[in-house]
Amino acid sequence: MTRLADPTVVSVLLHVVIFGAVAVRVIMARPSPGVALAWLLIVAVLPLAGLLLYLLFGERRIGGRRATRLATLRPDLEDLTQVLVREGMADVDWSTQPPLCRSMDKLGRSLVGVPTLTKNKLELHSDTLEMLRGIARDIDAAEHSVHMEFYIWHAGGTADKVLNALKRAAERGVVCRLLVDEIGASAWWRSPQPRALREAGVEVRHALPVGLFRTFIGRNDLRLHRKIVVID
Repeated sequence: MTRLADPTVVSVLLHVVIFGAVAVRVIMARPSPGVALAWLLIVAVLPLAGLLLYLLFGERRIGGRRATRLATLRPDLEDLTQVLVREGMADVDWSTQPPLCRSMDKLGRSLVGVPTLTKNKLELHSDTLEMLRGIARDIDAAEHSVHMEFYIWHAGGTADKVLNALKRAAERGVVCRLLVDEIGASAWWRSPQPRALREAGVEVRHALPVGLFRTFIGRNDLRLHRKIVVID
């Protein structure tokens, strides 16, 4: 009993238990070999600090409810992809494209199961203000829906033209939804604009809400970095 109560023995046992528990979690999570070895090394050298770091950042915890909702969307995406393939929208003549394009197609198929689609028109904009003005014009021409999601948004300047167009679209019956990251646009969320948009009929939602409790059940460092505007 005296030897078991010895601080050195307790420390060694605690070290072994922590390392073993994290090792099992890492094996179950199946990250890349380099990531797995890095976590095991950190926990082996700094067991308590390593355990805390792993609990905070080691796994992509998105929550069971969110994972279930994402899973329900996949069949619809697969059905839509099959329709596009049957209609010939994925028939690309790769002999006319650089080899890198074919590699990107393979990457898209392996990651999300979606092939490269044809009959698209692409315009590149290097001027941010012109891009925002173009989005506002397209929103003013919307007939059915406007869906937008952003990581960073600030009040003022040309960006307000986009939100004013969004309010006009909602007021004429267009379905408008806006999803903005809570951390990336934290200052914007404290401005009057979110309330004004809701009063105009726009559905405005926080993307990935943060909080002390969510730190232990999710990952506050995983943010919405997409910048997408879909207008119909």
